[in-house]
Amino acid sequence: MVVMSESSRQDEPRTRWKEAIKRRIVGLYSAALVGGQRHVEYLAELGMPRERCYRVRCGPITTIWGGASAEIQRDTRRDAGRRRVRQSTNRRFAA
Repeated sequence: MVVMSESSRQDEPRTRWKEAIKRRIVGLYSAALVGGQRHVEYLAELGMPRERCYRVRCGPITTIWGGASAEIQRDTRRDAGRRRVRQSTNRRFAA
C-alpha cells in the first residue's frame, strides 16, 4: 500500500499519543507520495524510510484530490442558483 501525504510537523501542534498512532499506521505502508521535502521529513519522523518517499511534482495532493471536487461543487451550486433566479423571473412574466 502507498500513502499520500502533505502533512508536516509545522501544520499543527502535535501530541505524543496521536503521533504514536500515526507511527503505527505509517508502518503499514510500503511507500509514500509527498508534495515536498517538509513532508518527507515528517514521514521519516513517523518511521517511513526516506528512500521510499517519492515527491510528486504536479502540485499539492490536496488540490489534486480535494480541490477539484470543491470546485465542481461550487460551480454546481452557482449554476443551481442561476436556474432558480431564471425560473422565478420566468414565473413573474409568464402570466
